[in-house]
Amino acid sequence: MKFSVSFAGLAFFASVLVCSITTLSAQTDSLVSAAPAALPAPSAVTTFASGQASRSHSAAGQFSPLSLNPLETAAIALQFATTLAGTPVIVQPLDGGSVGLSDQSAAVAADGTTSFQFQAADQPGLYRVLVIAGGTVSMVQFSVSSPTSGQ
Repeated sequence: MKFSVSFAGLAFFASVLVCSITTLSAQTDSLVSAAPAALPAPSAVTTFASGQASRSHSAAGQFSPLSLNPLETAAIALQFATTLAGTPVIVQPLDGGSVGLSDQSAAVAADGTTSFQFQAADQPGLYRVLVIAGGTVSMVQFSVSSPTSGQ
């Protein structure tokens, strides 16, 4: 009799646990959220080691990947809305490589710009750099291809 009472108590406890499990949402596909409606998506000017510059615009904060050579450094100047002036900026490489801020203040300047340098690692692949300024989340991307043999 003692066994059946213990079993019934255990069964009740297990059913309470199963019924109280909540559903958790999965992570979203992207780390980049759309910019607030009042703020335009940022644009960027990327200057490569060769001195060549490339202007690009983001789609909902995500920039198309630009090609870099292994260990190449590029200077990135992002243009945000001037309403973000003085807002702290977080710049974080997600897939390796290294980031250096071009000025000592990690904040959006009065003209809406912020700058940093990115150096790719020596491995081929996609390198993403997450940039957060206030509620604006952006993803700057670089593609490093495999060096071809014989060069």
